[in-house]
Amino acid sequence: MVLAAIMLSVGITNGQIIIGDPVLFKTPTNNNTSVNYYNNFEDGNYYAIVNYYNPNTLTNNSYKLVVTVENDNVTKIHFDDGYLHNGYNSSGYIWNGGSLDSYGTASVTIYGSNFSTRVFNIELL
Repeated sequence: MVLAAIMLSVGITNGQIIIGDPVLFKTPTNNNTSVNYYNNFEDGNYYAIVNYYNPNTLTNNSYKLVVTVENDNVTKIHFDDGYLHNGYNSSGYIWNGGSLDSYGTASVTIYGSNFSTRVFNIELL
């Protein structure tokens, strides 16, 4: 079984938040398969309120986005045109943070190759 939801697409292009057309996001449900619980949160995709802040431009906004959680860490922030993720990437940014507390909140700081910084404060819904 697959649960589906429609959400407003949001992306980041050249440091700008872009709001686009609605997109369909599907979240698979567990059909008697093993579930990985690390500490507090099941691994998978969650809707979240993501508060975005760019200290270089003093831009801030809040969005409802989908994030991926693995081992109680936010590992991806999904946008309509792709995602930001932890670990190795070829886009030249560094991901710092993402550890969820027991309330389902986390902070991620992205350091860009051009010395730009973006902060994402995340609250799982």
